[in-house]
Amino acid sequence: MDGLARDFLYALRNLRKNRRFSLVAIFALALGIGATTVMFSVIYGVVIDGLPYKNFERSVVFRVQNLANVGGWKGRDFFLPDETRAFREQNHA
Repeated sequence: MDGLARDFLYALRNLRKNRRFSLVAIFALALGIGATTVMFSVIYGVVIDGLPYKNFERSVVFRVQNLANVGGWKGRDFFLPDETRAFREQNHA
């Protein structure tokens, strides 16, 4: 524990001697903490906290899938205009 205190005092003494290095180090540290905070806020707001809808966990995703393709998944996450119209006409919810 004594060695840790001595190392800390040595670091403070060197930071006081070289002011330019101290400013660059503090700026880099502040920039890193700020960037990390922004990234966490964005990820938390979009992914972790969920969508701002009532019962968002009951949301569903529609996909168009080619059932004839047995070997792999060949599909898309969008509907063509004709498929959208057909889905709307057949929907009874």
